[in-house]
Amino acid sequence: AANFDWNHPLLLATFNTFNFSKAVNLDANLPLIIDQFNSGFRTTVLMPDLRFFGRVSNIRYSAEMILQTGSAVGILDETIEGKVNAFAAEISAGYSTDDNKINIDLAYYRSSGDDDPTDTDIKSYNVLWQNEHRRFGYIDAFKGSNVQATTLHIDWMIGRLVSTGIHGVMANVLEQKDRSTGIATGPIPSDLGTSSTSIGMGGDWYLNYYHSQNLNFQFSASAFSPGDYYTAVSGLDKTMIRLYLVMALRI
Repeated sequence: AANFDWNHPLLLATFNTFNFSKAVNLDANLPLIIDQFNSGFRTTVLMPDLRFFGRVSNIRYSAEMILQTGSAVGILDETIEGKVNAFAAEISAGYSTDDNKINIDLAYYRSSGDDDPTDTDIKSYNVLWQNEHRRFGYIDAFKGSNVQATTLHIDWMIGRLVSTGIHGVMANVLEQKDRSTGIATGPIPSDLGTSSTSIGMGGDWYLNYYHSQNLNFQFSASAFSPGDYYTAVSGLDKTMIRLYLVMALRI
């Protein structure tokens, strides 16, 4: 018989939304991920996820907490066992003018890191659905694990066909030796030469032109200034600047 080795995770989940009123709503989700590879382990993880959200007049809010708990078995050595114990949380508040032409959102995000990546316990939050681009900016300087970040987003609908906006982010890692933030280009040395946890700060400016229902354009400019920690683990110390021109055509 063939030696069949299953290496694709299985997702079982229930996703539920409860609408109590315009001001109070609840998302209650419970995914179960079976046999997912993570940090050299095969993991089975339960993910309770609660999010309260709503709107009162021109003010909106959201508060979400996700836990990851489960078991881990070594991929190469199945006698090695460990545990999964991680979390992520985000709170945000926003304001819209009566005509919805101006929208302002302020958010704080925090996800756990691993204080000892050499042991068998996985404490880094595993981002299953990648959304760093939307949350942390267009340059994608870091990922959503082992990080705390504050973001500000302002959007202004100038007219029927044109809108503009800015997005700013300031971020730190929680644990210096955890590579899950996606910054380090290699093994992290035992002595970084700095006690800083600063990833850095950055921002985006964008201009949208809605030519028609089927054709839109966006021009954007992004910048990211690395912090001391970012420089220590990646070697990059220069401000990154990128320009984008995007055309979206719906056929």
